[in-house]
Amino acid sequence: MSFTTEVGEISINLCPNEKDSNKTEVRLVDEVRFNKLENKSSLGQNCLLGGKSVLTAIEDGYFKRNSSVFEELDKDIKQSDYTIENPSSFLVVGNKNQPLKVNARGYGPGL
Repeated sequence: MSFTTEVGEISINLCPNEKDSNKTEVRLVDEVRFNKLENKSSLGQNCLLGGKSVLTAIEDGYFKRNSSVFEELDKDIKQSDYTIENPSSFLVVGNKNQPLKVNARGYGPGL
């Protein structure tokens, strides 16, 4: 995964943890370039890894794949006023090397 910054592209590698399948390891590719960043917290500011900011995931060295963020999101979805048509087709699972596709049509207040 790469992020474009004022000091150039900064990349991180995401790897499964061999001991804990619920963790994904985060490895910084170019620490020298990363250290040149003035505002490290701006790195991937619109991106969360397991509910953590990119900076926190880099500092911790991992993120949990099934974090409490997803549990909270699940609660919010269950309590929503919106209804999803044909929920069985909500997720389209393809090859594990391809992005996950989401097909959803909903109706409710404001839609």
